[in-house]
Amino acid sequence: MCCSAADHGRAVFSIEWLVEWLEWRVETVERHKATVERRAARRLAKSRHAPAATIPAGKELYQRQIEATDRQIDALVYELYGLTKEETAIVEGRKE
Repeated sequence: MCCSAADHGRAVFSIEWLVEWLEWRVETVERHKATVERRAARRLAKSRHAPAATIPAGKELYQRQIEATDRQIDALVYELYGLTKEETAIVEGRKE
């Protein structure tokens, strides 16, 4: 059992459960961090190639890819910090 009702309405967690949860959280954060770093590197590479595109369609393609990668990175960071939809909307300057 991970937790039980305790005096004054507080939950009591076992040390084992807490250690497992913390290990899981660290692994999750590390996975997200690695994914963000990979996507940021890919975004940087695309932004370096975009000016070299000689036709407008090529520049537009790079720009769409950069924007999509930025959205993916943002979503991972929001998930990493556990933001709700409402909090994400605030960060992005949207009204929901």
